[in-house]
Amino acid sequence: MVYGVPPASSRDIRWTESLAAIGPLLCLYPVSEPDVLSALAIASRLRVSVRIDVHGPCECLNFFDDDWRPCWRIYRLPDSDRLSWDQLVAECLGEDDDETPDWPWRFGTAIERRLGNPLWRASPLLLHSSRTTAGAARLAASPARLSFAGNEAARHIARIAGAMLAA
Repeated sequence: MVYGVPPASSRDIRWTESLAAIGPLLCLYPVSEPDVLSALAIASRLRVSVRIDVHGPCECLNFFDDDWRPCWRIYRLPDSDRLSWDQLVAECLGEDDDETPDWPWRFGTAIERRLGNPLWRASPLLLHSSRTTAGAARLAASPARLSFAGNEAARHIARIAGAMLAA
């Protein structure tokens, strides 16, 4: 199954190409969304996060709506292209936003669930970049086939985030 949505705030083709170049990713999206990319359409803010645990680094791009509510996340997996991920992260770090809230979001915590933030569904994906007939950037997704290490990492991330992993 392939899903497609114009990137939020009409991101240019370079942004969608950068996402597509990464290869397999784990996408987390609210269970209330009809498909894996629909929540990206409301994303207007982006933050990079890295967490280190006994399994090593866990790198994520967190997408938020205008009110700083989390709406979409993508995680780098062992199957992802490390250089493409690092280049995209470097671009994201250059996008400074003075309106960052004072409090840090801790995804998957009990407090987050009590605050009414979404429950998550996790899906390993390949993202694809394309253009509409008018030349606007589009992003599409298809299921990704993962290596054993990629599957293990996806299960670990989903478990920590409290997300339901797609079969």
